[in-house]
Amino acid sequence: MSLNMLDIVIIAIVFLLGTKGILNGLVKEGLNFIGLIGGIYLASRFNLEIGEFIGSNFFGMTNKAGFELVGFISIFAIFWFSVLLLTPIAVGFSKEKITQKVDRYAGYGVAIVRYFIILGTIMVVINNSQVLREKFSFYSKDSFFFPILSEVGSVLLNIENRKDKAFLDANSTIKEENATMENNISIR
Repeated sequence: MSLNMLDIVIIAIVFLLGTKGILNGLVKEGLNFIGLIGGIYLASRFNLEIGEFIGSNFFGMTNKAGFELVGFISIFAIFWFSVLLLTPIAVGFSKEKITQKVDRYAGYGVAIVRYFIILGTIMVVINNSQVLREKFSFYSKDSFFFPILSEVGSVLLNIENRKDKAFLDANSTIKEENATMENNISIR
């Protein structure tokens, strides 16, 4: 395994940002993890349905991209804010039950995982944008961590299912258009 400069930067960012977990402890970092990652996970899976409801009932929207954006932001914000409200209560209950060393080291571990996953979502955004992918390909071509981060981010953001669904939607639209054309030709 050889590491390139991008891998070293990724490791440094993850471990440096992870030090926040030492200060916050396990419970607070764990709930931050659940709030951020869980919010992204839920929002990436249910954004269209919720976005259609909110967009059409409150904003009069008809654009699918707008529905997805409104749904994603709404689900993410509500879930994350709900978990943030529960955090002080959970921290208060757990202060006496967990030893301080275990609390801090476990918090560091959870923070490292959280930032690794967040970087994974950023890598997916870079990988799915042609302009960014072209500019970033020089740094990422021999990277050990870039493919791993991209895969983690793709799973979290539900990218493969969206591509499959878009492909199936496009195929069904093409089949419907072909059937309509065949009906029009046979009528003449």
